[in-house]
Amino acid sequence: MISATVTPGTTILPTTPLTPSDANALGTPTIAFSGTLSTAEIAAGAVTAAKTTPGAYFYGTTSNSGNDYTLTLSPALASLTDGAEIAFKVNASNTGAATLNVNALGVKAVRKLNDAAVAAADLRANAVYVARYNTAWNGGAGAWQVLSATGGGTSGNLWGGTSTGAANSPAIAVSPAPVALADLAGVPVAFKVNATNTGAVTLTVTLADASTPNAAIRKNGEQALTTGDITANAVVTVIYNGTYFILQSPPAPALYYGADAGANDDYVVNPVPAYAGSAYYTGMVVAFKANTANTGAATLNVSSIGAATIKKAVSSDLNDSDIRAGQWVTVVYDGTNWQMQGPAIVKSTVTGSVPAAASSATTLAHGISGTPQMVRVVLRCVTGELNYVTGDEVAIESFTNGSGYVPWAVTTDGTNVIVRRTSLGAALYTGNKTTYAWAAMTPGNWELKAYCQHQS
Repeated sequence: MISATVTPGTTILPTTPLTPSDANALGTPTIAFSGTLSTAEIAAGAVTAAKTTPGAYFYGTTSNSGNDYTLTLSPALASLTDGAEIAFKVNASNTGAATLNVNALGVKAVRKLNDAAVAAADLRANAVYVARYNTAWNGGAGAWQVLSATGGGTSGNLWGGTSTGAANSPAIAVSPAPVALADLAGVPVAFKVNATNTGAVTLTVTLADASTPNAAIRKNGEQALTTGDITANAVVTVIYNGTYFILQSPPAPALYYGADAGANDDYVVNPVPAYAGSAYYTGMVVAFKANTANTGAATLNVSSIGAATIKKAVSSDLNDSDIRAGQWVTVVYDGTNWQMQGPAIVKSTVTGSVPAAASSATTLAHGISGTPQMVRVVLRCVTGELNYVTGDEVAIESFTNGSGYVPWAVTTDGTNVIVRRTSLGAALYTGNKTTYAWAAMTPGNWELKAYCQHQS
């Protein structure tokens, strides 16, 4: 220990003559030191000019094995005490939760705000971070709490310049360059499109290590882009959601429309706006004005790509006059067929033999998906009698048992039309076609015919 003894300078009394030597000594104290310093008191911890340079204490560059970092400080940190502060430069970016071992004092987790583990690229190569040791964090096991901003991730809007590459595979480079695509999660990225797309699009991004991963650009609930969704020289913005780049403010689905130039049941449309694609895409909407009524199953050919069948009620072929001449028809492509929009009326006509005797039935499969909402049953003449000729149709209610009773019961379900001849129908009578006289008919000269209809 060093002790100091201070002796005051010369004191001049009012009655004492002042000499030059007294004046020189006026007010100057005398300090005398005694004692010695031990080696420990003047060793490495002694303050020197070099050691007062900011950052010289407790700073170094890490080395790593994966996400496990080591740091050697000079002078060495003596112990992990609560609040101990260090600064370090990271030698390699982390890819997940990380640890730090300072001067071999123990492996400790590296944490950020709210005691959360650091995420990929929170520690960036060549970046300098300040941390304090927090004994309470990491469940009481202690952790290095990073005080400076973490993150190789980015924030705010990023500009990718004008894209390069093919129309459906643009590439961009943003600044600052991300370490991984994950760094772009939730960050708006804008770029100028170099070429109009002609189908699904994949965007490539150059990372800090010059690697070039990519992800698809999607729209409207992660749907793939279709022709013309991004056009040359337009500035578009995308946001990465961890799987896809989601196009912001995507265009509404295009509606292609035009007049039919086909014939019979083969409708042909060259729409406005012109469709430049080489194939139809799921969800494609086309409206056309038919120049003829259909007479059964029909097809639509748009921009000479090829004819695809027009369906109604998901999978049913059209019936006669489902499309009328001059009618505007809207269809949506489902990946295989055009589905006609609006209420769909599905019709079927089935035939079968007349029940041969009383208390018997004939079952007719109607072929409609669902129970028909309307069924009309007739008897069709197949062999002339009572002045009826082949092809004549008479409502089933016109055939009675001769006593005024109608001996028929007709029921339907999701599969069949069932026509029952009740016990009252031992004999069947109807009016003569020309004389109107009531007369017995021969069941074998007639057949059942059921007209069925279902609207959805």
